[in-house]
Amino acid sequence: MQALADMHLVVMLADTASVSLLPQIENDRMIGQPLNNKRGHYFVLNQSDNRRNISREVTAFMQQRLGENLLGVVHRDESVAEANASQQSVFDFSPASAAAFDIELVAKRVANILDVTVGNGEVQAPIRSHY
Repeated sequence: MQALADMHLVVMLADTASVSLLPQIENDRMIGQPLNNKRGHYFVLNQSDNRRNISREVTAFMQQRLGENLLGVVHRDESVAEANASQQSVFDFSPASAAAFDIELVAKRVANILDVTVGNGEVQAPIRSHY
């Protein structure tokens, strides 16, 4: 499967377990070889919560440690769980939510790395006028 991917995204939580796994990923010990030999591998930090000290500290650490290899931080947002419960994407359920904004930024960065242009670069989900 590695040979098929142009790049790999490693999604980690903003928690101490993810921090403990980071050296294995950085030293190619996660799968016994580099994750990707084409465009490389990048990280996304998921469920970052600025209200919790450990999450805030892990997020700051990952931002400092990973630098440009961290494509984005997706903030913990209840609209994601609510969208899942209603079997909708977060973009349909709550397009103005923090998570939708964060995911859109990550998607644009991935598209840029892969040199892909999607439409006019704007989110295509319509904004709901009723709730």
